[in-house]
Amino acid sequence: MKAALVGSDFYPPARNSFAWGDQAQSFGRHARQDAPTAAMQSAWFYADVNAIASESSSLQLLVEERSEGGWQEVPDHEFAKLWAAPNANMGRGFIIQFWVWQLYLFGKAFLYFAPDASGTPREMWPLPSARVKPVGSSDKFIDHYEYVVTKDNRRVTYEIPPELICYSRFVNPFDPRDGMAPLVAAGRPIETDSEMTRSNLEFFGQGNAQPSGICRISGTTGDADFLRLRDDIQSNFGRGQHKTLFVRGDDIDYKILQWSPADMMFTDLRAVSEREIHRACGVPDGYWSDKANRANSEHADQVLINSVIWPIASNFAEDIQAQIITPHYGENTRGRFRDIRRRNVDLEIRELAAKKDFYTVEELRTQYPPPKVSEAAWLGGDAADPRNGMLLVELAKLQPSPTEPDALAPSSESRSEAASGGAKALWMKKALHRLKAGKSAACQFESDEIDDGEHARISDALAACKTADEVRAVFDPATLDTLVAEVRSARLALEAA
Repeated sequence: MKAALVGSDFYPPARNSFAWGDQAQSFGRHARQDAPTAAMQSAWFYADVNAIASESSSLQLLVEERSEGGWQEVPDHEFAKLWAAPNANMGRGFIIQFWVWQLYLFGKAFLYFAPDASGTPREMWPLPSARVKPVGSSDKFIDHYEYVVTKDNRRVTYEIPPELICYSRFVNPFDPRDGMAPLVAAGRPIETDSEMTRSNLEFFGQGNAQPSGICRISGTTGDADFLRLRDDIQSNFGRGQHKTLFVRGDDIDYKILQWSPADMMFTDLRAVSEREIHRACGVPDGYWSDKANRANSEHADQVLINSVIWPIASNFAEDIQAQIITPHYGENTRGRFRDIRRRNVDLEIRELAAKKDFYTVEELRTQYPPPKVSEAAWLGGDAADPRNGMLLVELAKLQPSPTEPDALAPSSESRSEAASGGAKALWMKKALHRLKAGKSAACQFESDEIDDGEHARISDALAACKTADEVRAVFDPATLDTLVAEVRSARLALEAA
């Protein structure tokens, strides 16, 4: 029967109502439990999946709507509110972690969107994957989903329409409608490690370990003396915790027979199983290494996010878009997760430095959107100023813009002063660079914008400079702010010329 399920339908009060269904495959002939439960007892499998689920819980869904200006985020969209508060009993972080666990244990995960009377999703619930089965038909890839639960000691099956379910899965090469869990690849290493752990426990268990030593007592010792010596040795050495084999011989002797775990290769064999489990879950080798330094640890964390978590999140967002958002909210609405990948800021800076020589300001602003500013922040205070489209390299070289001169253009005297200020700024920079390198601040500098008298004065003064402040004082006896203002006005004057 078809029905709109609620929370009580998903999780009935009886504890034994949860059935693993078709996924109940045991580990080995000695296992007494199903594969998912046995996998949860593997410390390495649990740690790997828990790390992935915890990192994924920080995913934030952005809902955007398309308009003439492109896609714009809508923080108060109905679906954004639903994602932030899924239902009255579960938070977004818990649902994402539960979803990841289902994906790794069963290879598939389901979210149910409970609708209101109009059919609009109002609640979001995670479904236990072992209870849900996608069912196809002759004309539909998925006609409906069967949800099986035990209520009042009887098996109840619900048929859920596909428009209320978001179904995600890992690729299954044998059945595109089903998913294949990483547990399939990790099952054998988990089973091997479990058997080694059990064997190790039995070896060192009570009465199962081999004797730690053999004590040989003289064969001429009587039975009473033999028993007394045995009791004395056991009570005075090890207090009965060490198992010792007592035999009669020609003289008293003692040999140690202790075996270490390394002798039995438990450590090496378990290390192999550990690596196999990490590989099956997608966790890089250095993520749990106690020998990794900070750089290696951060790199492993970045690999986990970029190679495992982000691809899962991208596929999850596409499933939500195709199965829930588009059918319920239309093609002009989309959802995507905020990028959680680590940014390589140094690489971005180098890319920007390379692009600024041949990209216009508008093109760079498209790739690196600046914050919104008022018109006063534009060059000249005018948003329509054609200099806004100049290449950054032209601005750096103080090249004039291709605008026609007008009546407000500066006079020849002001342009001469501006050019002189710019030349002095370059000379000061050269002198400071030489002083920083441990050389004399005095240096040759040729410029037609500086007259001979001023050139001689600066040259003589630089020869006596010992500090950077003294060099700055040569070019601007007042303050450095005055020089900066002079250079800035010089740049504007040259651009307007």
